[in-house]
Amino acid sequence: IDLKKKRFNTFKQSNNLANYWRKRKEIDGHIDWRMNFVTIDRLVRSLHKPYPGAFYIYKNNKIPVWKIKKSQKKNTSNIEPGKVITNNNDDVMVKCYDCFLWIIEHDFKEIPKSGEYLL
Repeated sequence: IDLKKKRFNTFKQSNNLANYWRKRKEIDGHIDWRMNFVTIDRLVRSLHKPYPGAFYIYKNNKIPVWKIKKSQKKNTSNIEPGKVITNNNDDVMVKCYDCFLWIIEHDFKEIPKSGEYLL
């Protein structure tokens, strides 16, 4: 293969060895707060604009999330995933499986209060 000289071998694809993946559905972007931080972060980053965004449900509304960051807060015992810990202006701290995270870019119309749950 020599791409500079535009020389490369082509071959017909064998349909017996080919596969496909189903079409992506809206539900694939739903954030499950039982996931760990790394998984949620990858989901949020992979569905960033121009895509529709990773989302969760708050008061029966779908809320897109555009950016999160890990919190330095350590004590996560006895707190259920999805619980809002605190809010700071427009940022919201939520418990996920293994830590607390800040939702720092979102489309909230109403900021969730401490103690509420995000689905």
